[in-house]
Amino acid sequence: MFSFLAFVFILQIAHAGATPWSLGAWANTTSYPTNVSSQSCSISDSYIYCVGGFNGTAITRATYFAQITPSGIGNWTQTTPYPIYVADGSCTTYQNHIYCVGGASVDDTVLDASFFAPISASGIGNWTRTSVYPIQVAKQSCIAYGGNIYCIGGSNSYSYSSAVYVAGLNSSGISRWSATVPYPININSESCVVNDTYLYCVGGIGGSDSSFYTASSYYTRLTGFGVSQWFSTTQYPNITSGQSCAASNGNIYCTGGYRANLAANYTATYTPTTYYASLSPSGIGSWMPTTNYPYPFDTASCNSYNDNIYCVGGAYYNIITNISSTAPVMNPNLPTSTTATATTITQVSNGNSTPTTTVAVQQQPTQGNGLAYLIILFLVILILLMVLALLLFNRSRPKNKR
Repeated sequence: MFSFLAFVFILQIAHAGATPWSLGAWANTTSYPTNVSSQSCSISDSYIYCVGGFNGTAITRATYFAQITPSGIGNWTQTTPYPIYVADGSCTTYQNHIYCVGGASVDDTVLDASFFAPISASGIGNWTRTSVYPIQVAKQSCIAYGGNIYCIGGSNSYSYSSAVYVAGLNSSGISRWSATVPYPININSESCVVNDTYLYCVGGIGGSDSSFYTASSYYTRLTGFGVSQWFSTTQYPNITSGQSCAASNGNIYCTGGYRANLAANYTATYTPTTYYASLSPSGIGSWMPTTNYPYPFDTASCNSYNDNIYCVGGAYYNIITNISSTAPVMNPNLPTSTTATATTITQVSNGNSTPTTTVAVQQQPTQGNGLAYLIILFLVILILLMVLALLLFNRSRPKNKR
């Protein structure tokens, strides 16, 4: 028994001492065909598909796709338009299909409509209406995993929701929605990721109005058809909403975000800060800063693929951008470059922006820590010696005789 407990303790020490994979320098890649924010992008195989959004003037139903190459995002191509004008919906891909839920349409109409379509290297096929979402919702976060789609929170025109719904996915669309364990608070504009069988959600706006920006983070285990109890975990370093998070190699990466400063008459604050942390069945580990995004923003759409993070579009005050950026996920045992490509927005006209590219030097967090690994190794050896000594002591101790 003692040996087993020692082994478990060793595993916990090793996990606690493991260094998450940070991000390398951000680099601009192929610009999106239009300025866009509040769109929803998802990656399947080596292609990224983006749906709707706000282009600086109006909500759009345009969709584009591009191939992801070793050098970044390739050329964007327009594909089958979404059936309705939509922004702040949530789309996810699963087994050669894309599924989109809710969103806001023209005149701020909040939708309960869901659509799906086949996807391929040729783009998005014909859209088909599928199961109506149980409530009208926008700014929710939907994730596909294990043949199901899970949608968390969101808002309508009047209130925020803590509701969490789940439904099955197949080539015929989304099956009937079922309510599962609600989120601990009313929430919208949070960002959720899945890792193994666990779901993690970060930040957002909660409460009954826009006054409650939160750094709260929660996680839960995905069950056969729903979620289990939600648990509070390590708070995000910024109180923010509209940040975008992606998961890769057992870590979470969150960048950007927005907060209205209540003490200064709701003065808007946007940030380029990026943080990362490890993910485990015990929650989110300690957040650490990494390479800042090239500019402050919110409502971009970020995804991970093949050890890279890809972000598309975003808003900064009344600026809507078409910039797309990518950053590599870095092995903590390898050195990283300290040269990053930064983007400065220099001109604003009716929501349009003209980016200029400069070269900036940014200090990266230390990748790996040799001393920490030596300490962990010393503790492991010490525990093993203690176990061995205890076994030898028990074997050599004379047995009591009656």
